[in-house]
Amino acid sequence: MRNLIIFLYFFFITSISQATLVTTAYVTPDDVTITHLETDRVNITDAVNNLDGVLIETGSVAATKLDDDANPHNRWNEAFNDFVYTGLTIPTSASLTSTTVAGTAYINGWRVVKDATAKTYTASKHTYVDLSDSGVYTYQAVTIGAAEPAVSLNSIRLGRVSTDSTTVLSVRDDRVTGIQLSVGGVTLLSDVDEDTKVNVENSTDEDIIRFSLGNTTLTTAQEVLTLQAVNATSAKLEPTTNNFVDLGTSSKKFRSFHATAITSDTSDINGGTMDSVQIGGTTATGEIIVNDSNDDADGLGSQGTSGQVLTSAGAGANPTWTAGGKLKFTSTTTWSGTTTSGNIAIEEDKNYIAVIEITTTVGGTATVTMLVNAETSSEYSYANRKWTFANPPVNSLVGSAAGASFPLIAVGQNQAFVGEYFLSTTNIFRTKSFYITGSGIVSVGGVDSIHDFSGFKLDNTAATSSFVINSDINTNGNVYLYEISKS
Repeated sequence: MRNLIIFLYFFFITSISQATLVTTAYVTPDDVTITHLETDRVNITDAVNNLDGVLIETGSVAATKLDDDANPHNRWNEAFNDFVYTGLTIPTSASLTSTTVAGTAYINGWRVVKDATAKTYTASKHTYVDLSDSGVYTYQAVTIGAAEPAVSLNSIRLGRVSTDSTTVLSVRDDRVTGIQLSVGGVTLLSDVDEDTKVNVENSTDEDIIRFSLGNTTLTTAQEVLTLQAVNATSAKLEPTTNNFVDLGTSSKKFRSFHATAITSDTSDINGGTMDSVQIGGTTATGEIIVNDSNDDADGLGSQGTSGQVLTSAGAGANPTWTAGGKLKFTSTTTWSGTTTSGNIAIEEDKNYIAVIEITTTVGGTATVTMLVNAETSSEYSYANRKWTFANPPVNSLVGSAAGASFPLIAVGQNQAFVGEYFLSTTNIFRTKSFYITGSGIVSVGGVDSIHDFSGFKLDNTAATSSFVINSDINTNGNVYLYEISKS
């Protein structure tokens, strides 16, 4: 028994490498008691189970002696890429000798620490510098411009040294200084159960970053976003599934959003301003946005036709384009110093309002008349006109079945006329007939008169319906034509 106790004592003293272990001495046979042995057993057990790691002697536990599952080199090598943690740069030099800076690298899971190392390079060569996981530099010199040799076994490449005949001229830095996390060759960041992760390149040189998320309703990670370069000038961040990813929430919003173009199926904009915006449509004019029957913003889908107006259909119905209300502007005819306005076109079976403005210029006289149609020099079948002067009692009432044109301005100069006339081509009595009635004011040298006129032309056989302002000298005028809707 005593030999057993002594063996255990020295075994644990050696194994725990300077660990503190307290036992009592065995002097006489009477010291070997159950109580004494139990006390030493407890002390030895406690010392082993509560071993302080700082008491393990440096280098006493070799990684090669560990099981693969416990070997930290295996874990590091499988989880991370090889990289340079610090230093190991190669400077240029005024001679062929350059000193590689001291530094630390992780290669195949091994931590490699190197002191500053001088090297005299071969003149006029490209020399590739590798560092192995055992801390050995390898130098491969090749002809300048020759193919690059493979990286040495169990090594990383630090750089390519270019020399001329006397100096280290330049150095290409080939160090990998960033850390990567990888699983099975795929760069990966993930949580413990791998249902939330970021991975790069599922296949060789795929050049896609994938974002996958999990939650309590998903048994495996669901890919939600990918980031991929489209070409040399653009890239895309794309949801994997349509209509799945939100940016922000109603209570947690992004502060600013900047974009060159936005395409959206539905949008809810609750404030701000919109400058130079095209809403709907593919042309610069876009389309009109109104509240539809559900009180939602809706595009009418068209801009209507010329002269139409948007008319409300009342609550619960969409507005519609209509013919333009009761009065629609049709045309403006302007002339100056000519003898005729030209035909002012009107259509059959319609009603019009014509506003006429005429002035005569200095130095001449003018008789301004209005014909039914200049194309046939057509006059009225019957005309009735009345002049009422501002200074009574001069009045004139003339009616004639002889037709003739009716005068707007009598012979004279520096006169002005403005009048409004109702025109109708309605086929009530006969087709292609023309009816006119209206009044105007003539001003001659401060003396004004009122001109009332009515007339008609029956069985107008002209190819086109029109009327003409006909003058014989120096007049300026405008005719503004409006169509009156029948509904």
